[in-house]
Amino acid sequence: MNFFSAWFAVLLGSTLLCQAADVVVLKNGERRVCRIAGVEGENLLLVSQPVADLPPFVLSFPRKQTASLEFGPDPQREKWLREASKLQITELRSLWEKFAPLLPVASSPGGRIGLRFGLALLEEGRLPSSAEALSVFSRVAHEATDAREHEAGIQGRLRAWTMLGLSAEAVAEAEALLKADIGACLAAEARLVLAAANEAALIHLLEENPRWEEDDNVRPERNALYHKTLDLFLQAALLPGGSPELAMRGLWGALGIHRRCGQLSLAAETARDLIAFFPGSAFATKATLFLEGLPSEIREPDPRWPAPASLDLTQTRKSPNPNEKKVHSDSHKDSDLPAAAPKRRKRSRD
Repeated sequence: MNFFSAWFAVLLGSTLLCQAADVVVLKNGERRVCRIAGVEGENLLLVSQPVADLPPFVLSFPRKQTASLEFGPDPQREKWLREASKLQITELRSLWEKFAPLLPVASSPGGRIGLRFGLALLEEGRLPSSAEALSVFSRVAHEATDAREHEAGIQGRLRAWTMLGLSAEAVAEAEALLKADIGACLAAEARLVLAAANEAALIHLLEENPRWEEDDNVRPERNALYHKTLDLFLQAALLPGGSPELAMRGLWGALGIHRRCGQLSLAAETARDLIAFFPGSAFATKATLFLEGLPSEIREPDPRWPAPASLDLTQTRKSPNPNEKKVHSDSHKDSDLPAAAPKRRKRSRD
């Protein structure tokens, strides 16, 4: 049994007629209740169960005979997508190939399938996979009708460009995005792209000028790059409406800048923030390892400051761009935002 047949078996484990179903509206006005399983060539793949006591069957139906498609909820497919990872690349690719032609159809699951497939490809960390992810994300960005899926496609494209080393393309799009009316998650992703580009410039400057503190021409440039990069990472972390994953990446980036520039006390403070705000995460584990390698006088928190309880991603910092839409969660993440907490204290600069 191939994957698609197996997936149908799982999908149809309970009676189809007892589930919320899709509807195919024919050009003659007839409405057919079924489960739309994608496209194959010029035909729709339809799963039908006209009699509740009999098993469902798959049929091909000419797409040119349809007037419109109406997609109902499919909890089993959505659950599978949420749990899928790079281990299910083959299955995700098969599903994407079936539903990609339906991206322009309102309420089609094609966008969500493409986004999960693209993220799994990036998770593999190989250049061919990243190139394929770029193609998938770009198609979702261009063809998805849902605004959130459209923005998530652009967000994924930025990540794919970065992993492919195409920083110029990523920076150009990030700068253009921050001048437009976009959601918080996409705005945070754009800032992370710009932060990475500035970080690379800072590293290059430090490598070329190891005695930068003594050079009156280089020192202002170094300081400007340090503060700009740090601000971009923190803006990504604290942008109202951003997701926990983006916040963790922003805080980890800020930690890295502090560490590279010799601000170990600030790096330790940021590490403690990551551990307190996102316990159990991979970033918290990395932050713990970083702290363990520091001298005890830096590793321990300043007793004058109370330990943070949680991070408020919706109220901590005002958006620097008034055009950014305050989307209160990443529609493609399942974890909830942490509970509200007092504002973070202002970090000192060197």
